[in-house]
Amino acid sequence: MRVRNLGWVVVAATVLTACDDPPVPKPQPTPPAASARPEYRFKFELKHKVKLVEDGVRSNDWVPAISPDGKYVAAAPPGRPAAVWDVETWEEVPIKAFHGKDHGSSFSLTAFSPSGRWLAFASRDNTIELIDWSSRRQMALNDDVVPRGRAYGGTVPMEMVFSSEENFLATGWFEGPIQILKLPELEQHMMLSEGAFSVPVLFSETSRTLVTMGRPQSDTPYLFPLRERGVRVYSTDSWTLERIKIDPELALYAVLPYDAESVLSTGADDESSPVTQITLWKWPSLEIVHRRSIDYVVGQPAAHRPTGYVAADFGPMGEGGIFELQGFAVFDPLGSAWQPVVKWETFEELAGDPALARGVGVMASRWAFSLDGKRCALAYRQWLLLFEISWEKSP
Repeated sequence: MRVRNLGWVVVAATVLTACDDPPVPKPQPTPPAASARPEYRFKFELKHKVKLVEDGVRSNDWVPAISPDGKYVAAAPPGRPAAVWDVETWEEVPIKAFHGKDHGSSFSLTAFSPSGRWLAFASRDNTIELIDWSSRRQMALNDDVVPRGRAYGGTVPMEMVFSSEENFLATGWFEGPIQILKLPELEQHMMLSEGAFSVPVLFSETSRTLVTMGRPQSDTPYLFPLRERGVRVYSTDSWTLERIKIDPELALYAVLPYDAESVLSTGADDESSPVTQITLWKWPSLEIVHRRSIDYVVGQPAAHRPTGYVAADFGPMGEGGIFELQGFAVFDPLGSAWQPVVKWETFEELAGDPALARGVGVMASRWAFSLDGKRCALAYRQWLLLFEISWEKSP
């Protein structure tokens, strides 16, 4: 089968030194002028609130997804089957030949492709399932995504994203490889690297590139010896490493689409850092146009595409390196200061129900916005919330 060329793949990670370019000077970007950045006011209206995880079931880090048209929400909460709901009726949508019912608590990631053609579920039992969303039918099932018998630390899926042309699916696995799977067969096309502690992955929408970030583990075997933080570039003609850009200042945690021409990365310098670094990169040059730090730990963020604002949970670093939840917020990641425009101090306030138990105050929320920004799904511990959103420019 002939594979269509995607152009370039860019991987931001701790990188090998065998073919290193000379280290680049420390960037000194200038934040955008305040006059060029409009300020927005938001209104979140809670439409649905459902408890999906039973008491006593470990419920951190399950990731919802909203279809690009905003009509459906997919999720795979711990302890129950993966499912898709109609946001208007909140009825479950049946899927033909769907094996998600057999995995129970295994699934943790969900993702719709950019056009809404595909829906994928990734599980903690080393399985990915692909759904043809137009026909509501399973297209492929790969139950051996990370090859068994290798010295990987685990097979927990960390990231899963579709290419802009929807012919590849990139997956990152905790202490495992970055796998590129061919669609719709879900067959392994290429393993880019292995041994990363965490693997945020993102395909660009316009320049046909792939960004991943990671941190090496000294006791894990590598496809490439990873030693310095930076950016790796692969040609998708041969999926070979073409060039490296070193960025020693890069803090690694999450990468997310910001707009059609740029990508946002967030992270702390190390696990004990109470400071979050926010960097805006331009495609395809990966020029750093904005970098700042804030004195809060910010959780897994999601971008509201129409405004460029970001939603996440936040809080200080607690004892033992535990991220203590202080609240949930929507903020401008390029603003000159940490100024949330919407802020909820507790989950009870966010969910509109003072009777809800807050539970352990740890940062574990996962947000997903529809493409038009008018709907938002939030998974936090036992609960799935759906909001309708409106916004306007501040006077």
